[in-house]
Amino acid sequence: MADPLGKALAKHMDTALIHLRSYNRELIHITPEWCWRDFRLRLSRGRNHGSEEQLQRAALLWAMYRNFAQYRSERRRKYK
Repeated sequence: MADPLGKALAKHMDTALIHLRSYNRELIHITPEWCWRDFRLRLSRGRNHGSEEQLQRAALLWAMYRNFAQYRSERRRKYK
């Protein structure tokens, strides 16, 4: 029983343990919160864009951010 499970997990072990490799040891860890912060700080709500295409892209990114932020704030609320 353990042999099929071991074979199935062996395929994914290198990926799961890549942070332990010697070439990654000195790198800092990036959390999803920092990735989201970088994404959020890119937004300017449609100001200072040179072309219509850049304005459309900014509007789409802003809508995605607002939808995600709204979902997160609704999830965080606790009522007594």
